[in-house]
Amino acid sequence: MRIVRAFLAALLLAVGLPSDVASRRSLDLAELKLPPGFAIEIHARVSGARFMTFSPTGVLFVSGGGQIRVVPQAGRVETFASGLRQPHGLAFRGNDLYVGENHRIVVFRDATNPSLRGNTPETIAEMPSAGGGHSTRTLLWMPDGKLLATAGSSCNVCNETDQRRAAAMRFNADGSGMEIFARGLRNSVGLALHPVTGEVWATDNGRDNLGDDQPPEEVNILRAGADYGWPRCYGDGLRDPGYSADCSSTVGGPSASRS
Repeated sequence: MRIVRAFLAALLLAVGLPSDVASRRSLDLAELKLPPGFAIEIHARVSGARFMTFSPTGVLFVSGGGQIRVVPQAGRVETFASGLRQPHGLAFRGNDLYVGENHRIVVFRDATNPSLRGNTPETIAEMPSAGGGHSTRTLLWMPDGKLLATAGSSCNVCNETDQRRAAAMRFNADGSGMEIFARGLRNSVGLALHPVTGEVWATDNGRDNLGDDQPPEEVNILRAGADYGWPRCYGDGLRDPGYSADCSSTVGGPSASRS
């Protein structure tokens, strides 16, 4: 039987419970429906969990709450680094751990050292500040060795003055050469690399205040230079009611393919 190990805090975040509510509720694993042959158990409890990744040596790293924690084995949680500003995205390159803080990207060299304690981080790139909202910064290494980072919009619906907001940025490995890889992404928090094609898949959280069913949330395959519509358009070429825009050229529009 396959065991699906889950983190209590991460599961509570996934169902949208605020942290103060989550702290007062126990998680009933029996409520989770799994495919035949699978089982689930709580591997560790990590408060404030935001993002997680495994090191090359198989140790789990978890960001959140101004800290990065490590889970070297079931039920054991230790602090790798603290005093960070809203750490979110985690991405290993060899033994070095790259972290997306709210205002910058840093790297912890030799993060797989036996002590599992972080050294002083090096800043390699600046990020747009949190002003107005959407404070998380997600990271992903691309097949060409470049680093992708996303920053959400500074507002619900507006025309950004900073091109780095509501966009995916691409950097050289040392943090230089920043360029806008894709734009029109209101808040792409989740990033994943397709294991076969090498394509970048990204979630996108749509705007608020259009009702319970609009706009639809998206999973996009990011293409270099593509525009995914926000703030003018959303979904499959639908125009935002606050704009008189032509959405035909945006990804998802009638003349473009989401994939």
